[in-house]
Amino acid sequence: MDGDNCLSHKEFIGVMKDRVLRGLRVQHQAGFSGYWKCVKRETLNGAKEALGDGRCPI
Repeated sequence: MDGDNCLSHKEFIGVMKDRVLRGLRVQHQAGFSGYWKCVKRETLNGAKEALGDGRCPI
């Protein structure tokens, strides 16, 4: 917000509050099966992000 290309604590809190107010809350999964669904989803998201441009990230 202040143009220094760094996210201050105050700016971070503002962004997170805005996110909640816009209704982008994470749905909580209950139980063991919910835990594994979350692990699978986040693992796939991480893999897509790492390999997003098709090049090897290493």
